[in-house]
Amino acid sequence: MSERIIGRGGYLAYAWALMRRDRGWLKPLLILTLLGFVPVFGQLVALGFGLEWARLVSWGADGAPKQRGVRVLECLKSGWRGFVVIFVWSFVVGIAVTILTTIAYYVGEGFGDAVGWVLEVVSLLAGVLALAAAVRAAIYQSISAGLGVTHVLQMARRDPKGVLRLVGVQLALSAIAIIIVLALLVAAVAAAVPLLGETGQALSSLSIGPEGWMAPDLPAAFLASAFVVTVFVVLLLSTITSLLALCATGLWMRQFDVRSWGGPEDPLPAMEALVGA
Repeated sequence: MSERIIGRGGYLAYAWALMRRDRGWLKPLLILTLLGFVPVFGQLVALGFGLEWARLVSWGADGAPKQRGVRVLECLKSGWRGFVVIFVWSFVVGIAVTILTTIAYYVGEGFGDAVGWVLEVVSLLAGVLALAAAVRAAIYQSISAGLGVTHVLQMARRDPKGVLRLVGVQLALSAIAIIIVLALLVAAVAAAVPLLGETGQALSSLSIGPEGWMAPDLPAAFLASAFVVTVFVVLLLSTITSLLALCATGLWMRQFDVRSWGGPEDPLPAMEALVGA
């Protein structure tokens, strides 16, 4: 695959193609999803796994997520760095948005609503840049590198259209995930209604036996299974969307010639973009 494919198909299509490039591509996704059930540790490892993939992609690699030789400790460290960077960015932006929104509503409700919409867009942009900052932290293996706001904004100024495309990626991934979850819930409810109807009819014929009330079996097994499946699918979708968003961010960053970057404090190299805007 070439860089031109990114320009034609977009970051999301390219990231999806990379994810499915190797046979057995579902295996790491399922493992990462199961890790999501492990509080803190599993989630940090999953985040670090995605950041390490995005780091390689930003360097120009066109490989799929690793299936073998995954260094869990390195993923844990990378995930911790990424978590801190994303948390700091989100916290600062959240505080700023809250203060500005409050001030705007004091000026006037109509003005506050208008400012609120603008700040929503700003929050989306900040979320995209926070992911770029987390990938930058993975590249340098340093939290401080991810907190270098100047360098991240420098990339955004060079390719604002690319940032908007990444926002589109985030919105598309969210919409797809919501549609899939809603479809799953509708299917589960449609399957449960007949069972619940039969249970209601059976409850009208309760009888008393030697051991007390003799009630028919409720469809508890079905409901429990549906709940577990729904939770697993939600975590799987979260894993996939997170990996795709990080990969798309890495694809966007590779145009800035990551291979020639110096130290964390050095400015971006002066060069033309390698990825079409």
